[in-house]
Amino acid sequence: FIINVGEVMSRWSNGRLKHVVHRVPNPKPGHRDPGRISLMAFVVPDYDTVVECLHCKEDGSVPLYEKTWVGEMMNWGSKLPIYNQTKMEMMRMAQGLYTKKGHQTKLGEPTDVKSIEQMMSTKSIPVLDISALHNGTKDKQSFIARRLSEAFELTGFAVVTGHGIAPELISNLRNKAYEFFRSPFEEKSKFDKGKGYGFGGYNGVGHENGAQLLGDFSRPNDVVESLHTGLAGLQSGVEAIQLKDSSDHCSAKDISGCEMEENAPPVVARPAQGFLHAAERVAKMTSKALQLALNVSDEEMDLVLDPSGGGLRLAYYPSKEAYGEDSMGYGSHIDSGGVTVISLDPANPHGLQVDISGVGTTGNDKDRIWVDVPFVPNSLVLNVGALLSRWTGHTWKASIHRVLPNRKNHERLSLITGALSPKVDGPAFAGFKNLATHEAVRAEDYLATRVALHRPEYAGEKGLTEKSIEEESKRIRQLQI
Repeated sequence: FIINVGEVMSRWSNGRLKHVVHRVPNPKPGHRDPGRISLMAFVVPDYDTVVECLHCKEDGSVPLYEKTWVGEMMNWGSKLPIYNQTKMEMMRMAQGLYTKKGHQTKLGEPTDVKSIEQMMSTKSIPVLDISALHNGTKDKQSFIARRLSEAFELTGFAVVTGHGIAPELISNLRNKAYEFFRSPFEEKSKFDKGKGYGFGGYNGVGHENGAQLLGDFSRPNDVVESLHTGLAGLQSGVEAIQLKDSSDHCSAKDISGCEMEENAPPVVARPAQGFLHAAERVAKMTSKALQLALNVSDEEMDLVLDPSGGGLRLAYYPSKEAYGEDSMGYGSHIDSGGVTVISLDPANPHGLQVDISGVGTTGNDKDRIWVDVPFVPNSLVLNVGALLSRWTGHTWKASIHRVLPNRKNHERLSLITGALSPKVDGPAFAGFKNLATHEAVRAEDYLATRVALHRPEYAGEKGLTEKSIEEESKRIRQLQI
């Protein structure tokens, strides 16, 4: 057997154990033995393991390397943190590429794992130009509607271009939102309604726990600050539950004259209003896709869905350095309402991951396979929420996803709104035509429970015991709530 030391072990030993450059040349053409097979085994630590000198504190040695973590080092040529299950899936795909045309076919060529990573993401989460849903012919509209529906049927996610929101509207809102979140805590706290998550306004770090939306009450609170706001009188979507005290009302058929709610921070109010007005086109294109792909009628749409979009959530993920090792930007969860519309931060776009394993909400976490949502400049990410998935008989999937924390001194800010937002004043509804698989439920009741699940205080407020927490978790995982 041949044993050689890797860089992680070398760093743990502060260079006492050497890792050296080595290579394996191919047999020369015409050689009597045209190939070889090597059997290799690796001892690989967990990707969250800290990499630093193990003996320096005891013997006073000066560390030769900066402190880091395994996932940062073993990133396969990419700058993205890749976790164990994703890596194993990539290895299986890499092995298959040697026999697949159109990819890597020559033995001995170095595996381009960065390309594999991109292929995994785009294969699972397609990038689609949806502009035809706004101004295309009937045939083109039907084609794109089917493509978008296929993406939602596969993973519940799609990356879309041609959405019609001007890049400057997005960048202006993001810049102003950064200005708000970077302001002193005392200034941000003026927009904290003092009730915790679920009542709109500003929430600081520690006020949200996304993992509870998947029935996991064991995870630490998420490392995210958020601001929930919207157009005055919002009557649809998750934000409508939080802003239901607003007295003003706008027509769902035409939001062009709607103003922001009066409690919105002045620095973001006007750019947020412009962004939400422009996002109405995305909502209407998504509505068109639902109608064409799943044969949903105008009457059904008008009964339970708002064609003009949702509210606004600004999600700010600060540097993780000050927080625990097992904390997340946002824990594994599924969204609650219609279709979530996300603008990823172009300065730090990576961190949103989707489980493509197919094990679903009741599956074992160790069986999940996480892939990064591909980033395309000036694109939006669309993903299906639990209530819309329920109303489509789970034809459109509400997939489990998460947001990784910032491992370095980076910040990230996502702009989030909605499409196909359920009307909170709508009637109890079981589902579209023959797609219904659950009993009828009112959007307001369903979404109010889901909003409350975000709250770290949920179990205490509900008076859940250890046994009843298990029962509640089971109901959540089965999408009963």
